[in-house]
Amino acid sequence: MTTKQPWPKQIIRTTLGEFSAPAIPNYDGPGVYVIASYPSWGCLYIGKSGYIAQRMYQHCIDKKPLGHFIRENFVSACGFRLDIHVPPDDIDEEEWMSKVEIALIQYFHPQFNEMLFSN
Repeated sequence: MTTKQPWPKQIIRTTLGEFSAPAIPNYDGPGVYVIASYPSWGCLYIGKSGYIAQRMYQHCIDKKPLGHFIRENFVSACGFRLDIHVPPDDIDEEEWMSKVEIALIQYFHPQFNEMLFSN
């Protein structure tokens, strides 16, 4: 029998543009994040980090395909949806994030995760 993962403590729904705006306080705790552009490109990337705001900044300046895609489509990228699944309290945070990240990747098949796994 498999055990279901607890629901996230919170799901923060925003956009890359709102999240990176200097006037808006950013969540920089742990979580699993989903970057998507609906309906045009669909789910782009799913990842996990102990420091979400720092990781979003890294993605934007990264030389990897996702960073390049964000920069090439910057006007659209500001509207890319960003969902952050915050881990519940009183659990093994890293284990929870790993399981949720894998489950979301298997469900959505984000194109930039697929690129990583195909290399």
